[in-house]
Amino acid sequence: NGESGTIKTGTIQNEQITLSEPVIFSSSATTEIALAAINSTDFVITYLSGGAMGESIMGKLAGNSVVFTNSWVYCGNAVSGNAVVSLSDSIAVVSYADIGNNNYGTSKIMHIRNDGLIYGDAVIYIEGGAFTTQGSVLSDSTFVLVFRNERNNFSGSSICGKITTDQTIGVEYNTTIHDIAIYPNPTMGFVTVEGSGINKIVVLNMSGQTIETIQPSENETNIDLTHFEKGFYLIKAVWDNQTVIRKVVLE
Repeated sequence: NGESGTIKTGTIQNEQITLSEPVIFSSSATTEIALAAINSTDFVITYLSGGAMGESIMGKLAGNSVVFTNSWVYCGNAVSGNAVVSLSDSIAVVSYADIGNNNYGTSKIMHIRNDGLIYGDAVIYIEGGAFTTQGSVLSDSTFVLVFRNERNNFSGSSICGKITTDQTIGVEYNTTIHDIAIYPNPTMGFVTVEGSGINKIVVLNMSGQTIETIQPSENETNIDLTHFEKGFYLIKAVWDNQTVIRKVVLE
């Protein structure tokens, strides 16, 4: 249907799902749809519309169908990596890569009102491309974003955000994003873990069980894996407020 943004409700009964008739919420070409529940009947959808402009819309369950409000633009530039998290019945956060601003990872607070959505100012959480973003709620005031980090070879990265009392800005992040490099990988027995400020390094098996804990050096830590069986292992680097896990192959 011309790639229109479309939704169906489903009723689950006796292990069967009965779907409603489709309801269109965006008549233009619609991609990267993300949905967050506000309460048991209301929800917000964020999506890319037409020329990849960031838009949002509120919906309400009405029997076996959905009623939508008007849509609101949250970013007039082209965006990608659209994600949304709802922290209460009055607050949500939309996050995206702002293509018009060098793909910087960006968030905006959404104040949910009966008559629509009010957006705060844009908050940059990483100065570099942040793609394939997903979000998850941790509490009623904090959330985590995971994304592909362009400035670090598109590796998987994460960052925690929290709601502030500032109604205009509304969101703040721990902007220090740590990462590690492990080499050689695959290895015949010895690996070097490169990264600064690490509190501890943990070697785990693929079941997540700790098999060795190492006190790291300042910037480079050499690890001896020769006493382990060949196979796959996980190297976990731990900072005060972040953890990074990478897989290593022992041949």
